[in-house]
Amino acid sequence: MDKEKLNALIEEAKQYEKVSSEDLVRVFKDNHIWVPDFVDRFLLVNFFKKYVFDKEEYAKYTDEFKYRLRKYDQYFSIYLTEATDKEYNYSLHPCEYKNLFMRFFLLNKEKFNTTIAFEKALSKLKGSTDGAQENYEKVRVQFRDLFYTPKGYLDGIQLSILKEAVCKTYTLNQIRDLGAKYGVNVPKRMNKGQLLELIAARFRLTEDEKVALQPKPILELTQYSKEKGFKISTDLKKGDMVEFIVFSLNKYNEDIEKDLFDYDFIPEEEEVDTDPEKVFEGVPEDEVEAQEIPTTNQYVEMETPVEEEKAEPVVEEAPAEEEKVEPVQEEPVVEEAPQEEVKEEVVEEPVQEEVKEEVKPAPAPVEEHEERELEYDESVDVEIRDIIKDYYKKKSRKDKALRITILIIFLVLVAAVAFFALKYFGVIK
Repeated sequence: MDKEKLNALIEEAKQYEKVSSEDLVRVFKDNHIWVPDFVDRFLLVNFFKKYVFDKEEYAKYTDEFKYRLRKYDQYFSIYLTEATDKEYNYSLHPCEYKNLFMRFFLLNKEKFNTTIAFEKALSKLKGSTDGAQENYEKVRVQFRDLFYTPKGYLDGIQLSILKEAVCKTYTLNQIRDLGAKYGVNVPKRMNKGQLLELIAARFRLTEDEKVALQPKPILELTQYSKEKGFKISTDLKKGDMVEFIVFSLNKYNEDIEKDLFDYDFIPEEEEVDTDPEKVFEGVPEDEVEAQEIPTTNQYVEMETPVEEEKAEPVVEEAPAEEEKVEPVQEEPVVEEAPQEEVKEEVVEEPVQEEVKEEVKPAPAPVEEHEERELEYDESVDVEIRDIIKDYYKKKSRKDKALRITILIIFLVLVAAVAFFALKYFGVIK
């Protein structure tokens, strides 16, 4: 599109900025024009961009949130974008959202099945100022009805990258809130029945195959799943929580709709810098267990990530312990694994010394589970916090080494000056 047409489109969109959102949305709904929610995500991310990255607002953020903002354009979903606004209470201009929506629609109008009646109804609203005093909450409530969730997507994110997106941008509590938005109560841990149903849905098991797995303890169920390329735990970490939400919404192996338009988007008139301060310079990207969620009818086996193998290095020895732990089948996988494997898992917990002392007695697995459940009530992700701590520890060591080096150089210089002074005055010959 040439610059002249682009400017004309922008000017036309401005005529709808002060139109009542209720009247504007009604025209679309009456003519059965609906928009997929990945467009909604795009509009929200771009609408909030200049507010989220405002210098004064940015200075208020924690290091953890600044770290997550590195994935703002790519991975922030609809819920997370709106939750960010609720937390920081930005001073929004709702007319800008209406302008952005109309710019998108006018650019793609030919791809929608519009009618002459729709064109006339929309044209009548031009220049209206009935919605000039609307706040953003009212505008958002009205526009939300225009968007639908297409197959293969959730909260504006494609299922194939949903786990990675959520793990890199959400806290544990926010994942539970995402589930609540779609009617899913995400537990802290699954029971055996839920685990079996999830595995059956993931691999499309027949009823006979489910019956064959029913007598198996949790350890064998998780081992069975891992051998087929999918790691899951009854103690729900971030990736497991995403899997539970997708399973609960019956979105496993869901085909992406083929009739979606290839939409065009008008670039912003002013570029907004979305590159946060490099407070983690030199620190590698946060590693997550980001196995893709299958979105086609055919399951594609995933290779187990290297870090996952480190977490469970002795899986071959697990069956040997089966008879000893069979009375507590409902306990998490880690609790039923050999002693060496438990030590590997405990390294990740903030209360590692206390857990190691309690692993030796027989009832220790239950107490270990109780300690771990307390961890999942924290709103700030432990993984990111550890990255920050490691970063500042390394920085402190470097600063200390630099100070020592400078002190040594200074002392050498002082000694040299003293030597030549004494020699000059004849004290030393």
